Amino acid sequence: MIMRDLINAAYNKIRNILARGRVQLTNDSKGVQLAQVTLMADEVSDDMDHPQEYGFTSLAPGDSECLAAFFAGEREHGTILTIFNRSVRPKAILAVGDVMLYDNRGNQILIKNGELFIKHATKVTIDAPSIEIKGNAHITGHLDVDGYIKSKSDITDNSATNTRSMAGMRSQYNTHTHQEHDGPSTGNPSNSM
Repeated sequence: MIMRDLINAAYNKIRNILARGRVQLTNDSKGVQLAQVTLMADEVSDDMDHPQEYGFTSLAPGDSECLAAFFAGEREHGTILTIFNRSVRPKAILAVGDVMLYDNRGNQILIKNGELFIKHATKVTIDAPSIEIKGNAHITGHLDVDGYIKSKSDITDNSATNTRSMAGMRSQYNTHTHQEHDGPSTGNPSNSM
């Protein structure tokens, strides 16, 4: 009898080490994120720690699922190991080795086959005093600039039909002459570009 009681007590401790649950409320204002979690049936655990990997943080929407651990089977203070939400996780996108960050609004950052794809719901904002892009850039939409544009190389507008760069047009303008209607040729423009 005593042995059976000891085995049952040990089994209950082990059984209580891991549990699945649903995150109801989250407090993200502390050093570690805290969550209220509904576990089996009516068991509610308040202020469960949700430690997150250094450099990464997230705030999952309510009713997300979680896996929690209770050290030594003590249910008074558990730790959330992971939170997941199968309703918003992008499906059938990743190949072996791919990595994605995503949220429940449709924003995605995908690293796939040596390329980085950013898909956004509305807008991408980069807030930095200086941005450097190494390599070519291609923009299929418009480029709207509040400041001035400076280039160390030539600029060609209407490149599908125009064969001259702005430097080429400037050179042609600065050296052009033409026949005046009453005879002699003009000199070069007095104000060069």
